[in-house]
Amino acid sequence: PPPSPPGALDVDAGPAPVVTEPLANPSADAGVASPSDAERREALRNRYLAPATARVFYTWTTPEQLAALRAGERVLSRESSPEKGHAGFDHLLSQLTYQPGVEEDREVPSLLFHAGYAKKRFAWHTAFGAILGLGAGPYGSVLLRVTLKPNAVVSDFIAETAVVDGKTVPARELGKLPERLGAIYYEGPGYHEIVLPNESMIEEVTANNDTIRRELEDELFFLQGIREGDLRTRELAHAFVGAPPYTMEALAPYLASLRTFLDHMPAEPFVRRPSVAFQLGAKRAQLAFCRSTGRKRVATHDVSHPVYVMQVQCAPTNACRPNHDVCRPVPDPFQ
Repeated sequence: PPPSPPGALDVDAGPAPVVTEPLANPSADAGVASPSDAERREALRNRYLAPATARVFYTWTTPEQLAALRAGERVLSRESSPEKGHAGFDHLLSQLTYQPGVEEDREVPSLLFHAGYAKKRFAWHTAFGAILGLGAGPYGSVLLRVTLKPNAVVSDFIAETAVVDGKTVPARELGKLPERLGAIYYEGPGYHEIVLPNESMIEEVTANNDTIRRELEDELFFLQGIREGDLRTRELAHAFVGAPPYTMEALAPYLASLRTFLDHMPAEPFVRRPSVAFQLGAKRAQLAFCRSTGRKRVATHDVSHPVYVMQVQCAPTNACRPNHDVCRPVPDPFQ
């Protein structure tokens, strides 16, 4: 359907999108004092802890994928990983759309499980947050910077909201403007990510340029200012795709990897400004992976005062676990 006219959405005032351009130090010639290190670090902290409102994202990939992009391949070209199959997010959408007995509202998952959103990339709003990968090692040695169009909608799948023109609306309003959905914030078991499902809402994709270098230098500056006490507060969780480092020793590999990438970032820049039309298409066929095999009476963890509940049982048992009454792949976001 076409976008709704202004005023047709049921809106509540919400946060304005976070601008993720690198922080510049005003020149002395302009008569403006440069921000102190503390002020600069605080501004970066506020940016890095707000994934659901970002407009610029980073995605780590392989040299082979960058070569394919240089050769003209679409930015969003895959529905699944050749090695690992469909992502956990796809399996969840499939279950919420098709599985009998699921109590969650099906309207938004069913919309997102259409062919127009099938091809996607997974990204994050910080480069350092995903530089080590998630369990199985780095995702790749090439860093792509993805900028959404100004009118792109960013949806928070967990909060069931979307930011439309700077205002927060219920996620169900996506049905009125499906062509404008640009990114989805999602939290899975032990990880969270940004899903980029709509190439028509991507303004630009770049690699190996000065903007990326400046933003990575900002990230390095931020990480170098982190202290042990900052890690213990766990406030940095939203800056990382998986479990954040809770000690300086655990933080060290992020710093080292970021320094290494900056020191060896290739000199050959890449830029793509996609020009594709959006078509929602038909609802996708159900994915056969995690499935419910029934319910079993189990006791809660409080052995002193056990409470018995009827818990969903999942198969295959070595890769799927019940989570909020739904069977989901764990711990790897791909299965």
